[in-house]
Amino acid sequence: RRVMHDGYTNKQTFEFKGRKITLLPLTPSEIYKDQLHMNRKDTERVSNSLYINHSEFNKLFDPEMTTFMFVYKETLASTKPTEELPHEMI
Repeated sequence: RRVMHDGYTNKQTFEFKGRKITLLPLTPSEIYKDQLHMNRKDTERVSNSLYINHSEFNKLFDPEMTTFMFVYKETLASTKPTEELPHEMI
């Protein structure tokens, strides 16, 4: 493809499927709004899950703080809760 770059205005112009396409740079306010939107998406995604993987744990782990980690085991999941704790949990 032939792409024309205007270094003064920082525009990229090319033809795609018979249509002329011009890509413009974002304004500072558009960049700010886009970053806020991306941060909200990250926050929503993290808040929806209670599970983390190994790399996420390593990023969050601080050796100077007390850390509690609960490990999920399929054998402990039950649809019929009992009054007593299973011996696996003790």
